[in-house]
Parts: sequence; structure tokens; C-alpha cells
Amino acid sequence: MVSQAYLKKEGDAVENVLKALIEATAFLYKPVNRQLVLGILTDRLKLSDTTSAEEALRDFEKLVAKRPYPDVDGLRNIQRVMKSNPSVARMKVENVIDGRIYRKLEESQFIDRLYN
Repeated sequence: MVSQAYLKKEGDAVENVLKALIEATAFLYKPVNRQLVLGILTDRLKLSDTTSAEEALRDFEKLVAKRPYPDVDGLRNIQRVMKSNPSVARMKVENVIDGRIYRKLEESQFIDRLYN
């Protein structure tokens, strides 16, 4: 999430960060990378076996969408959790989402190419 002012000023940076996150996610999802990913998880999480790494990867796949489009219901859940902040409680989540960059990446086939 970024402010509209930041998005206007640094739109290219926001797009590049989104691209990097989508590329990293696609790398983790690609079957050809599975053994490498499991090795990294085992090493970085200091796991003694790959079974735990496989569980971690399955959990990741349940939590992280291949196409991370902004989701109104997800934002409402964040808002519900943060309801103690009055400014968050008052905002309309429908007005927070700006999907222009994501749509641009979809229309350019950027995301599709990562999964093919």
C-alpha cells in the first residue's frame, strides 16, 4: 500500500516493486524450481528435514495468490483488525484500491509470461 501522492510521484518505483514481488512469487510456484526452493527453505529456516520445508511451501501456496490483485474483502479484513485506528475505521476500502499498475501488467501479459 502506498499513498496516492507517492503513487503519483513514484509510479515507476511502485510498478517495479510489484513486478519483483510477482516474479518472486512465480519463481516459488514453478515446479522446475521446487527442489531449489525447498533447499533454500530448509537452509534459511534451519529445518532438519525437507518434510518441514514442504509443509512451509504448501502453507505459502495457500496464503499467497499467483495473481495478487487488490481485494476489497481482504482490505475489509485488514480494516477490521485495525479498527482501533479511527482513520482506518472511517475509510471506504473501495476508495483505497488503485489497480492501474496491476491491470497494466496483466494487459501486457507480464504475469502470464512468468507462469508459462
